[in-house]
Amino acid sequence: MDIDFSLPALPPGLKPDPILVMMYRDPRLIQRIDLYRKILMSILEPDREMIVQELKQTFGQQETMHVLAIVHEKLSRPATKKPSAAEEVGLYQKYLRAYNRFGGVQRLLSFDEVDVLKTILALGEAAKVMGRPLSEDERARVETARLLLISHAPLMQGLLPENRPPEPAPLQLSAESLRHIKKVVSA
Repeated sequence: MDIDFSLPALPPGLKPDPILVMMYRDPRLIQRIDLYRKILMSILEPDREMIVQELKQTFGQQETMHVLAIVHEKLSRPATKKPSAAEEVGLYQKYLRAYNRFGGVQRLLSFDEVDVLKTILALGEAAKVMGRPLSEDERARVETARLLLISHAPLMQGLLPENRPPEPAPLQLSAESLRHIKKVVSA
């Protein structure tokens, strides 16, 4: 069975905040993302304890433990094929919290836009895992989706200054928004 890794188009008119783009180029964040990936890869290794010790020597005890906690939190969530409406609401609220800390002048994304961007990220990661190379355009879409979703917000905390938007997003969703999310998830 062939899997279709075709990435959808980005929703029109979306641009990441320029300050956020600069933050993603910060060598400290790049190093922390590298550590995050190495820890994720080590999970499948039989000698992962030794690998974690090496990472502590390379990146430092405090930095490694900080990123290990983020990895543990991510992996402790249930991996379901299709998230429930409550899980989708939680994921959207996670985006809203990241936006309120690091969104800057970037426009607040709707649930539907976040859903498309998450699909782009997931298909990009799946293609990578399956050994399918991404075109230059696809890599650019994946990177733009990552920036717009502020997907590395947990790794940015305590490392980079906040870049709050002029108008913070409400974390409590309206009844209409909740109905819409439930409708989209059950479709």
